[in-house]
Amino acid sequence: MTHIWLRAESKPNERRSALTPTAAKALIDAGYQVTVERCQQRIFPISDYQQVGAQIADSHQWPSAPADAIILGLKELSSANTPLTHRHIHFAHVYKEQRGWQSFLNRFQPGALLWDLEYLVDDNHRRIAAFGHWAGFAGAALALKSWALQQQRRSLGAVNAYDHQSQLVDEVATELSLCERKPTLLVIGAKGRSGRGAVTMANAVGAKIIEWDLAETQSGGPFPAINQADILVNCVLVNQDLPPFVTREMLNDPLRQLSVIADVSCDPYGDYNPLPIYDRCTNFVKPQLRLIDGDRPLDLIAIDHLPSMLPRESSDDYVSQLLPYLLTLDSADSGVWTKAEALYYQKQQQAKLTMPQIHWLGAGLSSIPGIARLAKGTLPLTVWNRTLSKAEQALGQLTKALTLKQLDWDTLVNTIKPGDVLVSMLPATEHLKVANLCLEQQCHFVSSSYVAPEMAALDDKAKAANLTFINEVGLDPGIDHLLAHALMHDYQSSDKFNPSHQHYFRSYCGGFPKVANDFKYKFSWSPLGVLRALKSPAQWLQEGQVANSSAPWDALSEYHAQLPQGNECFQAYPNRDSLPFASEYGFGDDWDLQQFVRGTLRLDGWSTAWQPLFDEVGSLSGEQGESRLRELSQELETKYSYDAGEPDRVVLCVELQVKSAGETLWHQSYNIDACGNDNGSAMARLVSLPVSLAIEAVVAGELPAGVSPAPKDNATVRRWLNALAELGETVHHKDHLDG
Repeated sequence: MTHIWLRAESKPNERRSALTPTAAKALIDAGYQVTVERCQQRIFPISDYQQVGAQIADSHQWPSAPADAIILGLKELSSANTPLTHRHIHFAHVYKEQRGWQSFLNRFQPGALLWDLEYLVDDNHRRIAAFGHWAGFAGAALALKSWALQQQRRSLGAVNAYDHQSQLVDEVATELSLCERKPTLLVIGAKGRSGRGAVTMANAVGAKIIEWDLAETQSGGPFPAINQADILVNCVLVNQDLPPFVTREMLNDPLRQLSVIADVSCDPYGDYNPLPIYDRCTNFVKPQLRLIDGDRPLDLIAIDHLPSMLPRESSDDYVSQLLPYLLTLDSADSGVWTKAEALYYQKQQQAKLTMPQIHWLGAGLSSIPGIARLAKGTLPLTVWNRTLSKAEQALGQLTKALTLKQLDWDTLVNTIKPGDVLVSMLPATEHLKVANLCLEQQCHFVSSSYVAPEMAALDDKAKAANLTFINEVGLDPGIDHLLAHALMHDYQSSDKFNPSHQHYFRSYCGGFPKVANDFKYKFSWSPLGVLRALKSPAQWLQEGQVANSSAPWDALSEYHAQLPQGNECFQAYPNRDSLPFASEYGFGDDWDLQQFVRGTLRLDGWSTAWQPLFDEVGSLSGEQGESRLRELSQELETKYSYDAGEPDRVVLCVELQVKSAGETLWHQSYNIDACGNDNGSAMARLVSLPVSLAIEAVVAGELPAGVSPAPKDNATVRRWLNALAELGETVHHKDHLDG
């Protein structure tokens, strides 16, 4: 009996399903076993599947599904490098050698298989199922709405999915009713799937339609007649070298009436793009680009997943096309499945020959949890360490799942190849050397450290080489950035968002022993770095003004953290220069920002225990002072290092409070309170696990080229936080106004 397992999917703005309840019933009636995972985003409620006899599973349980189950979905899987052991059906977006294609295909173990929905084709090489009609329908709808809003001196805002197409049609019709006339809409490719969808939408609201197809466009443009329409909807994906339909010069015509373009085919990066007037796709949050401003504006819409706007209709249509072929899966050794299987094996063999290698430099204790996680996956991993014996002792049985080498720069240079990823967990002074080596050898770069000015200066070179240099992906900096971006997204999505309110942002992180000692601290790394940090100045924003301190003891304050097990009082002080991170987190120049501080947490009583050190360190200077710091470091390391197996503790709190006229309107925080366990110290886990996530994201091509800190887009942030939660590193969210 063939077993279809519909997995839950959690991609933002995606509610479509690869299997409808109606199709599930048809499969069950044909003798198939159907399991459906619970999914809050899916347009069809789980009860509809229950009613037709499907078995129900919790979300994301498919990795433990029976070995013979076929895992069905629409969108690509996450960038995790865990092995895949099942047969899969979904849109993978890897066969055109997109970034990360090798790592994804390398995850498939013997017996596993990918039937890519994009490559399920008939004997005429035409897809057996497509979403094209609803892409054209939605693209035309957005174009019509954008045009109507232009007439009203308004602009198209964020786009959401609609439960039914009638809601979208009614909304567009309402906006058009406010205009003095109906627009003229020119559809290129009007006889194709997408084109017919665009025409259907335009007819539904009474727009005037001009239909072009092959006869009008086969010789290539430019076509000045396009300027005579109000709206252009392009539904043609050109795959040959033809003159473009539209050029920038053409759009400068003073008699141009065209004011909205919807490029349903959305191919800004293709060699044969018929609309070479833009260089990036738009999205549901920012659906349009303004190409020309002024009295005769021109807006462009180029969203590459338009059918997601109408998840019910597009799912019904697509699955009805796919269903006859799903019903032949019990004889999948013929027809479309055979062709798709042959293509999979061809591409997987190519992937194995070109697979990027991961080179992790430095096997200190803070690296071990991240190395251990990667070693359990499918990415080829080599760990390099200056002292081989120390690495062997630290890694233990992990050495069987990876390659271990002594770090010798000449050997490293001769080993790495273009496309590999170098991970620098070496001292911060070595990062620039590794980054320059990456530029020379065309490799990607990952580090948990801050972006130094010298590193930032490599941005243009990295972008020119299409290399990703991702930094600040540890704990602090790293997870603190993710939580800050998550917090800002929560606030800006709320009805309380207003830049004119007073904003108070605090981000504090600290590591200390789980069981406090008399010193209120223990050293998990060289005390010399901690002592030097005591002499570092800090800058932050307080009461709307820039504040400064020359040493932590000059700026100590109490911080009351509301942690899951209860409130706890810590000591806190600002760390480094907080100010540049305000714009990085999205605080605009027009915001009323009263407080912005990133700092360090210490246990209550820390300043009293450390007062003798403050007094001495504050008086040291010059070479003699540095020499004394080194002596103190050795003394402290001997006296206050962690005992074998002694658990540490890490607390991270990121908080945003919003006030108006003294009243708190919005106040939320994210926090982590973690302790050492069998998987490593809390500090080591929270530093190196996000590094491992960054490595996977680099290999998967999910991060942009150039030098950058931790990702800020909400989809990636949530995906990383979810991945950390699955690894046992729980992030707690608190709304302080709820008590």
